[in-house]
Amino acid sequence: MKTLPGAPGDSPGTRSTPARRAAEDALLCEACGYVIDGLPPDGACPECGRSVASSMPEARPGTPWQRGRPGPFAWAATAWAVLRRPGPTFERLRLVPGTGTGLAIANLAVASALLVGPWIGVTIHDPARLARGGGDTLQAVTYVWVIVAGVGTVTLILFALMVVEFMGVRFMAGRRRWRLPREAAWLVCCHASIGWVFSGIGSIAALAGGHAVLVLFGAAPGGRIYLGPALGPVSWQAIVYGGGVVAGWALGMIVFETLVYIGVRRCRYATPLRSGR
Repeated sequence: MKTLPGAPGDSPGTRSTPARRAAEDALLCEACGYVIDGLPPDGACPECGRSVASSMPEARPGTPWQRGRPGPFAWAATAWAVLRRPGPTFERLRLVPGTGTGLAIANLAVASALLVGPWIGVTIHDPARLARGGGDTLQAVTYVWVIVAGVGTVTLILFALMVVEFMGVRFMAGRRRWRLPREAAWLVCCHASIGWVFSGIGSIAALAGGHAVLVLFGAAPGGRIYLGPALGPVSWQAIVYGGGVVAGWALGMIVFETLVYIGVRRCRYATPLRSGR
């Protein structure tokens, strides 16, 4: 019986404790982490009874974005699948490097556009607002570069947060003794990044709802409220808009973190599809 590299003494059908001691490419049962490398594909895991075939990397067909040609339709289908049925969708992830970064950039760009859009040409020192009256050409050019710069900046910020989350789940997996492959952690974060779209949706909804409340209760948007010596008088409008942005970011973070948690749980013992196997 062969011995698994990196797990001295472990043989096919024996458990590596912790599972991360097993070779990085060793086949583990995706349900319990039992080492099933070397067992017949038509067999079952001796620990939990799950079929060996269902834990093989080839059993993961991939999401619409991974299976087809990346584009608007693949993006929409993948986003819908992740949000509607996150668990089964993460179980279908095809653990191949380079198949998720484009999806993450698309998700974060959409989220950034929703976050930045309502502010373009609105705030006092916004170049797009200052360009008003300077001619149609100047105003159009200013709006374009302000939108591109704003969306690009927010996209980079969200991407940095996603990288931090990737490192965090890898650390957490090590602490919990899960063999979470690097490919799985990254793909989970990339697919879960659709959650950040709710930041933009939440911000817009909170701003619209807050302004409606001000109007319904007769509070003038320009009215002010005294918040103490540190903050002084602050306009109701600033409170409503600031609260809307905070609420939106919080909603997006909650959705993103929830999706990451579900994805990590479904991929913690998955085996990457590599040419070396």
